[in-house]
Amino acid sequence: SATRFARATCSPRSSASTSSTPSSSRCAIPARIASVITVITRGEILLAGSPGALTREMEGRVWRKSVARPDLPTLRASHEVIDERLFAGQVVARVYSPERPDASFQTADATIEDVYFRRVGLGM
Repeated sequence: SATRFARATCSPRSSASTSSTPSSSRCAIPARIASVITVITRGEILLAGSPGALTREMEGRVWRKSVARPDLPTLRASHEVIDERLFAGQVVARVYSPERPDASFQTADATIEDVYFRRVGLGM
């Protein structure tokens, strides 16, 4: 039987200044057709597994918070920001933390993009 390969394309860093809408497709990873995702950088396997298993590892550890742009550097300095999007004049930041950072954060469903940005370490 033939093996199908699907290619993923992810931007190296989400920029709050260039994005105008929240998007669930920050990474074009074909999770619906790929049973296993492998991320290879410079010949090294950095991440491999099924989309479901990879996202389950982060369930309950991804949080969302809207902040004003001037407050973003403070948020970055005090939390592990894994993604940020501009929406309605506010930055919607996604943060990785084993526990809710504080009451101002809302729980967020983990996505394969969250896994990618956290595990591959794109230096937000």
